[in-house]
Amino acid sequence: MAPHVSGDMRKSTSTTLAITTTIGLTLGLTQLWILLGNGYERAKIGNLDFVIFYRSAWNALHGERMYAAPDDPAAVRSVLLNFNPPHFHTIIVPLVAFKREYAFIIWSAMSVTAAIAAVRLAAGCAKIAWPSSHWLATAAIVIGAAAVGSTFTLGQLSWVLALVLTLAWRADRENDAFRASVWMGVAVSLKPFLLLFVPYWLVRYEWSRVVITLVVAAGLILGGGLLFGMNNLFGWIHIFCAPMAEVHSFNASLVGFMRRAWPELPFAGTVLAIVCGSASIVRLRHADADIAWAGLLIAALLCSPLGWIYYAVYLIGPMLALVARRQLPRWTWLLLPLWLWPPLSSHMGQSTWILSVTIGSVYFWGFVGLWIAVLLSAKSESMDEACVRAAP
Repeated sequence: MAPHVSGDMRKSTSTTLAITTTIGLTLGLTQLWILLGNGYERAKIGNLDFVIFYRSAWNALHGERMYAAPDDPAAVRSVLLNFNPPHFHTIIVPLVAFKREYAFIIWSAMSVTAAIAAVRLAAGCAKIAWPSSHWLATAAIVIGAAAVGSTFTLGQLSWVLALVLTLAWRADRENDAFRASVWMGVAVSLKPFLLLFVPYWLVRYEWSRVVITLVVAAGLILGGGLLFGMNNLFGWIHIFCAPMAEVHSFNASLVGFMRRAWPELPFAGTVLAIVCGSASIVRLRHADADIAWAGLLIAALLCSPLGWIYYAVYLIGPMLALVARRQLPRWTWLLLPLWLWPPLSSHMGQSTWILSVTIGSVYFWGFVGLWIAVLLSAKSESMDEACVRAAP
């Protein structure tokens, strides 16, 4: 017999959830407002990631080079290092008509719009029918997440690309391989570390996806070179190929963690990245779209030399679906404090070794924990399917 739950207990639980959600939303919105204000002030003085995009677009319009050479200190000071390909700047060029701080506000509004669109697409695709209290709790978690705060305070393009990846994931969920591959090609052209999906499709013998994705990505990159100048395209390739494994606490990749923890082992992070990527492909090759996309996106971030915490918003689609399906282990919720750790406080973990591998790597451990949770879910599902096939 199921245990009886009294009306008073239900009311008490609902009240507790409402109070916790209200506090979470208040704290999250306050932190987001502070981070946006910090970004606005930094945009004025030019010390911001968005300003790097802005300067590259401005230089392109004025016939100057868009990218600094990594070994040219003077160029680095004037242009800064921009890891985004030339064609990305087609959406930045119109913002050059405004002052930097006003352009930052417009860009932030575009990011908010993309975030709302990505969440609505994910909810509709996964047919999530939560009550308003659940959505408010979800909003509190998302707004308070370090990935969201760092995206807005730095003026990054994460939510724009998250929308593209959500469209690709939705198309894959709907068994539209062509549309999924086209959207994935757009994403790969902006963030090449997403090429981890290519060997995954190869082991599944999905040749058309590989061809379409690579053709679209190559076409966009080449088109950017033709539009902004081949010298700028080669400048981006030069920067992209330069060894720059950051030790910054925002870098949650395996390479970043190993550089913080054991800098005397320069290739250890690369070896671990190869193992991580290979293990993910093998484990997820028979998984459904939600688990496969979540696992591969996390693995791609861990394997990339620069797996910034703000890339975590790429997971919004498949992760919402997995949470709605209750597919992840219950202990996954214990990872929340790692994801909600305030972005500005992570810098504290840079003074000693023990702080560097704990507080200074809090986002890395969040990625690793979530990667394990997703892969365990894939293992459980594969075993269930095997039992069904073996049944008489």
